[in-house]
Amino acid sequence: MSGPLTWAQQGTFDEISRYLPGNQPWMFILRRIPIPSNPSRDEVLALIGKWIGRHEALHTRIHADEDGNTTQEVAQSGTLEVEVVNHPGKASAEVAESEVQQLRNTFVHSATDLPVRVTVVSIDNAPTDVIACISHVLVDNAGANVAGADLAAMLASHADNGEMPDPLPAREPMDQALHERTTAGQRINANSLAHVSTHLSAGMRGVPMETPHESPRYRAAFLRSDAIARSARILGRRYSTSSSVVFLAAMAALLNAVTGSKQHTVGLVCHNRFHPELRSTVGNLAQRAVTTLDADFETMSHVIAATSKVVLRPYARAQYDTRQVAELLNNHDPSLGIPYRFNDTWSGSVEHDEPDSARETDGESCTTFARTTFRWSECYDKDDLDMVMYLNVEGRPESVQLRVLVDTYRIPDEAVEPFLRGFERLMTKLVRCEVPLSGVAGLMTSRTQSTSR
Repeated sequence: MSGPLTWAQQGTFDEISRYLPGNQPWMFILRRIPIPSNPSRDEVLALIGKWIGRHEALHTRIHADEDGNTTQEVAQSGTLEVEVVNHPGKASAEVAESEVQQLRNTFVHSATDLPVRVTVVSIDNAPTDVIACISHVLVDNAGANVAGADLAAMLASHADNGEMPDPLPAREPMDQALHERTTAGQRINANSLAHVSTHLSAGMRGVPMETPHESPRYRAAFLRSDAIARSARILGRRYSTSSSVVFLAAMAALLNAVTGSKQHTVGLVCHNRFHPELRSTVGNLAQRAVTTLDADFETMSHVIAATSKVVLRPYARAQYDTRQVAELLNNHDPSLGIPYRFNDTWSGSVEHDEPDSARETDGESCTTFARTTFRWSECYDKDDLDMVMYLNVEGRPESVQLRVLVDTYRIPDEAVEPFLRGFERLMTKLVRCEVPLSGVAGLMTSRTQSTSR
């Protein structure tokens, strides 16, 4: 069975194609599923086979011709090689983390391979974990969560000798692609295109002039912070909003300090699972919601309030034909797409909630427990990534990891570490007191390290 790609699949496929033949970690989504009880290796492998067969996205191949036309093929049968690794006497978590890193470096050819790689971890020959690595073209983070939860439910049912649970009812990706081409789907597309056009007609905001230099042009960096995680929870409760909105408001304030512009056009990754039939889809539905962040206010409290309002409408206009939007952007400025990008996969998960007894009411713990690390990551000597900055918020419940990819022609690389460290200082200071916008730049230039506060 074959047919067209969904808009989200097409957008991700086109974006990944820009980075090939490189193999970047974000091109794949990994999930670790602990194995309950003590099943045999063959029992675990049989359940993995059934799991892949339950979800179209896990047995779909993507084909592209020389002209860039794409189709998806849902395989009706096939085999998947699963690596089984045994580590005598080691801790399960330690081994699983090692296997995650191994799978991150595994390339999946979308036209010939199934989009999933699986490793079964065994300790002393007893299976303890399943590590699944799935192509981002076929699943987004929300889809991977659904898939991982389904396999966990299958493993738990087997351990209890219970009846195998049915997968949650949901629209499959091929059906979604066909729905997008109906009259109703095209109406959604037209409304979203009109929304994007409105932002284009107002002009892309906050784009610094280019200052070319020796390669590489694009640089990535990471900041890992416990303090940001704690601060985000406290601030979200204080301002009756989500931690994601708090992150966005901090981004707006810091970009104001870096670029001198009060407004910045940003694409927010939206999961697009607001409709019941899509909530449990194992697939890729995520697209960018276009909006403008505004930091033309006196204080951070005002920026947070304004950000809470501006993110609502864009999320209702985040389903569209990605190639039509690319054409709109190209007609507006061939050298630049949506200049700023934001993706938050840390917020919104129930395991990030803290019990009332663990909630902090002041900022002391936000600095006491900070074990902040900064590091540079990969570089890209390319001219067609068409953005100024991409900020990704990820991590574990107790710790946030900020990953930023920056066009150093527009934002110099010497501003990257101050931006990330300033992010932490802004969040932790805002827990303790109000922060005027005029004071944000000083938080970026402070020489006080967050680990010594």
